[in-house]
Amino acid sequence: MREIVLEKNEYAILAIIPLALIASYFIEIEISSIKRHIGGTELVIYSYIKHGGRISLRDTVSRATASALTIGMGGSAGMEAPSFLLGGGVSSAMWKLLAWTGIDRRTALLSGAAAGLTLIIGTPIASAAYACEVLYRKGGEWRSFIDALISSLTSFAIAKYLLHISWIPRVWDMSFPGLSYFFHAILLSLISSFVALLFIASMRSGRIINEVLSRKLKGRYRYVYLLLSALSGALIGFGFIFFPEATGDGKKAIEEAILGVSSFSASPFYLAIMKIIFVTLTLNFGGSGGLFVPQVFIGSMVGLSYASFFNLPPSLSIIVGISSLLSACSKTPIAAALFGFELGGPIAGGFALLSSSISYGVTYFTSIYSVQPRDRKDERTLSQAFSH
Repeated sequence: MREIVLEKNEYAILAIIPLALIASYFIEIEISSIKRHIGGTELVIYSYIKHGGRISLRDTVSRATASALTIGMGGSAGMEAPSFLLGGGVSSAMWKLLAWTGIDRRTALLSGAAAGLTLIIGTPIASAAYACEVLYRKGGEWRSFIDALISSLTSFAIAKYLLHISWIPRVWDMSFPGLSYFFHAILLSLISSFVALLFIASMRSGRIINEVLSRKLKGRYRYVYLLLSALSGALIGFGFIFFPEATGDGKKAIEEAILGVSSFSASPFYLAIMKIIFVTLTLNFGGSGGLFVPQVFIGSMVGLSYASFFNLPPSLSIIVGISSLLSACSKTPIAAALFGFELGGPIAGGFALLSSSISYGVTYFTSIYSVQPRDRKDERTLSQAFSH
């Protein structure tokens, strides 16, 4: 629909995105049973910890629809959110039908979420690890990993051989860049960690603005929020015109960067900063979507910028940047390293492990997911996130 309208008038995007953000907001607030503006991954975390793995069909359908609407109309967010949520929601419905209890119910949720993530990014091992690890800032639910992996591998086989879905390209043919690259990997990890903290701070600022407005304006808050949604959508629309790579899910730009065939509208590092701004506007002011693919986009742009500056192998630097961003933002160092391995093979996997470990340690427990508890004992984070 968006493409059809834009063929007639490219400036129509200035109206399409604001309308998409407003419609997404109403879907989430009016239809969803949880009256809280959070993403699909955060809803899975909350449902796993607070509701024993149960997600209502109402929440699954309404929030997945809102995410698809936001991204399909040009909002800047990750398409993995509706897939992650739909996978978990369908598994939760199966649990209810089959009357599973205890860990089986929670394992079903994580297995479905891992399968849904695999459909979008095509890395079954990393997807299974991510579903288990993203639940907490420290540690994970590794008892469910084998079940999640089986589900992910099944999803991968169906997507590849039956649905013929294409993913981020693999670059397993890279050679060892030399011992000097260890220095570059460490420096790139530190730079990526700084960018990750900037991304987290930007998202937190958006949440704080919403919370302050909600307390101050009370009954008038909704009208002001709708105005902010319209203004945010218009700004993203201008971004679509001048920096198209930084809007939408950014998957095409990631693929072009890894393959080395990119011809971007601006420098990669500048696109990373613009992506942070557009994702913050999209997800804090009406829109719905994921944060996984935006992290991959930002990490790839930072890695490409670093490789260009030092004349280094771009594919390896991109994978190091991606692994660092994922580890720093989502607090998933193991999944980030596995993601690097599945994209670039053993050499990239080794450097991805180094970079994800460094970025995790540098950023400590700071997470981009507001509902993500520090560990199993920390339920205060969830309570605070849903108290407003």
